[in-house]
Amino acid sequence: WSPFQLRPLNSLNLNAELPSVFHALAQRVVGFGGVAAHIPNAFFGIMTGLTVMILVKILTSKWPSALLSGGLLMINPWNIHISRTAYEAGISLFFQLIIILGFVWMQKTKKLSGQIISAVVTLIGVFVGFFTYHGAKFTIPVVVIFMSGYLLFGIKKRNFLSVASFIMPLILSLVLSGYYVLLNSHKLVGSRQNELIFSSPYLTHEVDSRRKTSVNFPGKSLVINKA
Repeated sequence: WSPFQLRPLNSLNLNAELPSVFHALAQRVVGFGGVAAHIPNAFFGIMTGLTVMILVKILTSKWPSALLSGGLLMINPWNIHISRTAYEAGISLFFQLIIILGFVWMQKTKKLSGQIISAVVTLIGVFVGFFTYHGAKFTIPVVVIFMSGYLLFGIKKRNFLSVASFIMPLILSLVLSGYYVLLNSHKLVGSRQNELIFSSPYLTHEVDSRRKTSVNFPGKSLVINKA
């Protein structure tokens, strides 16, 4: 495996492309084992709470609201559970939140340096988030498209830099999505393709299994079908 390859293994494809980098860094610190597997997610879970604080502070300009929002996330049982497991979702959620933070920062900042930094933060969030969780390959383009529209109507005074700031993440998302489609066409995404909600074989299996176990009632054909 190589972090520069950025493509899933043809034989396994159980993990996304980049989480191994974070786990390898943790292993360098504490050694190989279960503890090292939990450290990256715990770290990014805490960082997600801090990022929420920064995001709310930028949006509301009120520290009490920011501290309350981040604090509630920190003690949320779902966030605690996700950020203490060894799955990749928590890592990618942090970078997807970084994308939103970058876009909001673009709108709020008036300085040239602020716009450049916010654009770089957004691009990093798009790239790293895309390759840290398979599900992010579908959610990140949606997030970027939504936030691009948010900025399009939110920026009153547009110049070349402000337009480029939110166009670049959009272009990067489209390029990465095209890259994933290319991998899929070469059969490199393996069995994970069956997990897609719009996968016909997956839906057929789900519908058939639920038909066999469901109770027969009038109107059943309307509620148990592929659509």
